[in-house]
Amino acid sequence: MSDYDTPRDAATTPDEQADLWKKIEKIRFAMLTTRSAEGDLVSRPMTLQQVEPDGTLWFFTSANTALEADLAREPAANVAFADTGDSFYLSVVGRGYFIEDRQKVDELWNTLAAAWYSEGPADPDLRLLRVDPERVDYWTTKAGKIVQFLAMAKAAVTRTAPGPAVGEHGTFAPRGTH
Repeated sequence: MSDYDTPRDAATTPDEQADLWKKIEKIRFAMLTTRSAEGDLVSRPMTLQQVEPDGTLWFFTSANTALEADLAREPAANVAFADTGDSFYLSVVGRGYFIEDRQKVDELWNTLAAAWYSEGPADPDLRLLRVDPERVDYWTTKAGKIVQFLAMAKAAVTRTAPGPAVGEHGTFAPRGTH
């Protein structure tokens, strides 16, 4: 097992967490996974509207969807972000809730949302989804692509784990979530 698979033991500092939240705000697109009524895991693409300092994630979604039904029955959710160009991956395990908050909708409203909700922030089909994080896993590397490739090639030839040049896996439980 490589360092990329095993979470580091050191606590992730609030500054490191803030850096992770900034990275996912730039990625913006995620896969949100819930459990269906049949028990299957179902994923769908979502656009992140905001991440709060405590890691709370905000999304717009539509009413009367399987997502709404899934989370009403079981609020457990996973939100996965990936930036392959930067070798950065982040997974948020948490609970998803539909929130009635017109002020928050107005705060988050943007041009991209207008493409989906023609009646604007008052669109009756618009729902506000909040995901409260309980556990965050991330995988990242500070090494460049060439160093990563050479480390993986060496590991393949020597039949050993590639080590920290390939990346690091960290995990933490955000504090102060809803």
